[in-house]
Amino acid sequence: MKQQLNHIEVYQDALTSADCKEVIKRFDDNEGRLAPSFEPLYYQLPLNMMEDNILSEPVKQRITQYAQKHNFLIHTPVKWAIDKDANLQHYKPGMAYNGEHMETGYDEVSSRRMLAWMIYLNTVRDGGGTRWLQQKVYANATEGMMIVWPAGWTHSHMGIVSNTEHKYIVTGWCSFIPQWMPNSKKAPPKGFK
Repeated sequence: MKQQLNHIEVYQDALTSADCKEVIKRFDDNEGRLAPSFEPLYYQLPLNMMEDNILSEPVKQRITQYAQKHNFLIHTPVKWAIDKDANLQHYKPGMAYNGEHMETGYDEVSSRRMLAWMIYLNTVRDGGGTRWLQQKVYANATEGMMIVWPAGWTHSHMGIVSNTEHKYIVTGWCSFIPQWMPNSKKAPPKGFK
């Protein structure tokens, strides 16, 4: 993938091959569960990034590098953080999240997403990558590679189907932290500090 000034950043070797295989084994040992959807798009296993001894540090390092390169993120008065919740996803041959979509949503948690990140846990040679349509960028699924990008509509993207190979990824987000009033009786949403 050619790196461009489009706020899509690529970090080769974010995870070692051994760590990728260990995370895949974790999925296979737990079998995952079918993601909620109208058709089977993928299987997923929820992760807690605060407790994950393989993923938490590499993700923190790459998000810090991203913020240093795009230093407005360091100086913005609005606080943000890596979300506690992430997903380990398995796409069997013929499966993909292949509809154009963005990572921000309409509910209380996903509407605060500002960045998305993804780590490919295995190399897929027959499709299996990700395409950002507006930027005309395509990333091959390469073991250990992490990609970080803005979560909003400007960076809509889609997965590419592999009809012959399995694909495993870990994906998560960075979100704005709600600024709660000291006298508020409403608790912050799950996953926010």
